[in-house]
Amino acid sequence: MSKDTPKRATEEVVPTGIRELDSLLGGGLLEDSTLLVVYETASFGWFLAIEVFRRLLSRGGFGVVTNYSFPFLLLERYGNVIHYDVVREGEEGRLVVLDVFGSSLEAGSLLASM
Repeated sequence: MSKDTPKRATEEVVPTGIRELDSLLGGGLLEDSTLLVVYETASFGWFLAIEVFRRLLSRGGFGVVTNYSFPFLLLERYGNVIHYDVVREGEEGRLVVLDVFGSSLEAGSLLASM
């Protein structure tokens, strides 16, 4: 390698804690990367996203949720179905919701309106 060739940064892998997903991702997510979970409206794809969030945030991560499909109260309800308190996570500074949908600010400072 010549002195002009930039050194490749070491890529830290952060396991999600979901064995099957980590296997598909080569061990987990790259540190400081973005994971986009896209799913059909009638599917349970949202469950995967919330579960990854729950596990990463419990280990000190920070999350950003882009809400563009339904009112915030429905997002909160989906979290409650799997015993995940979206509002508490926001109030404790572990996540923020970018509310593209346009919910009223029922969750106060947790929502960042677009």
